[in-house]
Amino acid sequence: MLLFCSGDGVADDTAAIQAAITAGGQNATIIYPAGTYLITSAITVQPQQHHVGYGAIISVASNISAFTRTADGFPGRIRFSNLRFKEPLILVVQSLLQIIPPL
Repeated sequence: MLLFCSGDGVADDTAAIQAAITAGGQNATIIYPAGTYLITSAITVQPQQHHVGYGAIISVASNISAFTRTADGFPGRIRFSNLRFKEPLILVVQSLLQIIPPL
């Protein structure tokens, strides 16, 4: 599933990223083309998804959990590859908090 959003670092890309994740569903690969993607509210990811960047940078508004996983007990992992984060990434997975420092 290829993202279709501005990726200019200024416009809010949250809704477009969430739409691609939801449309892709389980086991999807979400492709982030080159650009800077602004996330201003939490995004809920699906089980077994792989998020792959090709020159992509994620910029996260302060004080939000960028990516969350629903607490419904679904199995499977979520992978992030080749994505750079401008700010520390706050990842909430089934009520566990993990902070990933920027590259």
